[in-house]
Amino acid sequence: MSPFKSLDYESPSSFEDHVNDDSAIVDLLYPSMDEGLESNNVEIIGSCNGLICLLLCDTDKISLWNPSTRVSRDLPNLTCNFHNDCPIFNGFGYDSINNTYKVVRGTSDGIVDVFSTSGKRWRRIQGFKDISIFDEEQGVFFNGTLHWLGYNDINGTKKEKTIVTLDLGQETFGVMKQPILEHDENVNFHNVGVLQGCLSLLNKGNGLYYEIWVMKEYGVISSWIKLFVLDIDDFEHSGYVDPICFTKNGELIVDNEGYQLVRYNIEKKTCQTLMNHSDGWFQQIVYIQSLVSLYGNVI
Repeated sequence: MSPFKSLDYESPSSFEDHVNDDSAIVDLLYPSMDEGLESNNVEIIGSCNGLICLLLCDTDKISLWNPSTRVSRDLPNLTCNFHNDCPIFNGFGYDSINNTYKVVRGTSDGIVDVFSTSGKRWRRIQGFKDISIFDEEQGVFFNGTLHWLGYNDINGTKKEKTIVTLDLGQETFGVMKQPILEHDENVNFHNVGVLQGCLSLLNKGNGLYYEIWVMKEYGVISSWIKLFVLDIDDFEHSGYVDPICFTKNGELIVDNEGYQLVRYNIEKKTCQTLMNHSDGWFQQIVYIQSLVSLYGNVI
């Protein structure tokens, strides 16, 4: 059985009743992987234009995969191993300036390597200083840029929580301020994402609710707005939620603590389970079907 599954979240079916559409959840075949591979040995780095970037944890191998064409590409090993004691962050996205896809790996001390699908080897780029990225963060691609949560060191004495950015075309790092709140005692922003075509953040408030924030105009700090609030009690697993995307009729697809994918009706405050994984934790990412090639420049 394949450890990878595709879920059509627009399907009317649910975990409790698949009669409406028994093809809503299908197995995905990954050609270059060992038959005995388990999903808990794989990390999803990112998704872009129908391509998915995966990290095989046992071998530290990175692979690109197009589920629609069933084609995969294993990337070459890094020429230089990172320090074992340095947390690693990753990212995957599209460089429209150079018409290529890029995979990024870096460490907390500013060592950053990039692989382009139009090339054959990893190369080191200018890293960053006075910035740190949270441990084992996977970058979120939006507007030609990768985004991670991290800290901005101010005068070497104060650390300010921020969004760390990497422009894939220019290959330059920067920072972007999080929403500025008058009362910050209940501020705990996490989960960078993309919702309704905007960069998004999730704030777990005082532990009783989740606030979803979006940046209506990219790069403009004053355009951060609170989209709506989720009550923790509305979800079966209250410790963690990750808003993924909206359906066409305005319902929110939510990863509920890695055990469930649910369709949340914001007005009725009800959840419909789409996928249940009670035996363990799963990962998810949104992808579109495409015929994009894994080799060379984008056609």
